[in-house]
Amino acid sequence: MACDDTTHNIQDRSSSNVSAPNAGKAITSNESADLDKRLEYLLKIEEHADNFFEIKHKITLFLITASVGSMGYTLNFAVSRLDQVILRPQRSVCLVVGSLTALVTVALALLSMYYDMQSYRLNLIAYADRKLYDQLTPATQEKWGKTNRNATYCQRLAITFLFVSILYQTSLYVLLVFQ
Repeated sequence: MACDDTTHNIQDRSSSNVSAPNAGKAITSNESADLDKRLEYLLKIEEHADNFFEIKHKITLFLITASVGSMGYTLNFAVSRLDQVILRPQRSVCLVVGSLTALVTVALALLSMYYDMQSYRLNLIAYADRKLYDQLTPATQEKWGKTNRNATYCQRLAITFLFVSILYQTSLYVLLVFQ
């Protein structure tokens, strides 16, 4: 929006994500320039938040693909050598634990994605209400914080379970080759 040396109304700035305390009052061009800088800064933050959400989404898809793909390969490998797998209980344990932890990885990754979507929904509600995080009610801030913590916790657990799954699947291969 072009600025001249005269004043204009803050309410005309419909793209603003800031609830200005002086809404409806005329502001000077210096104040308008400061507001424009603040809005530009907030838009960049929003862009970074969107990029962060997209990266988290890709990590979630990677976790699901890695766990399902490795589990599928391991199960196919084990079925083709079923007589060798059932001969020793440690092989069966590796197969079962590796498969179950892969499934838990998928469940945790999907749960993480669910919480991320809830957080994004809360972000959109705040954006539509033109409120910054600090302007939200304490209850809403707590809900949003808990949602973000849950998403992070589930994603970290999913990464851990993927590691455990691959560890047990690799152990199965080692036990089949070297015993």
